[in-house]
Amino acid sequence: MLRVCQLVTSAAFAAGILCLLGCEEAAKKSVVHAAVPTAAPTQTSASEPVVAQAPLRLPPLPLTRPKSRPFLLLPPSITATKQDLIAKVEQKFASGEQNYKAG
Repeated sequence: MLRVCQLVTSAAFAAGILCLLGCEEAAKKSVVHAAVPTAAPTQTSASEPVVAQAPLRLPPLPLTRPKSRPFLLLPPSITATKQDLIAKVEQKFASGEQNYKAG
């Protein structure tokens, strides 16, 4: 029992040492940051007149649609009866049976 405790303790100690060594190596790596180039302001020549732009006029946005109607959810129209469904199934079964026999 004492031998197992010593083995576990030494394994934990070795893992701690390796972890600290790994952290030191990661700390030594330097990260290079590149400076973002800035655009130099362009200077206008004296011969070009400065023209002030008029604000752009937009029509008001239609925030509500008063003429819109809600969608109506209609139930699907079921015209087939139980007998029609049975006839269709029997017809498909017979068709499949013929295809199977034909190969």
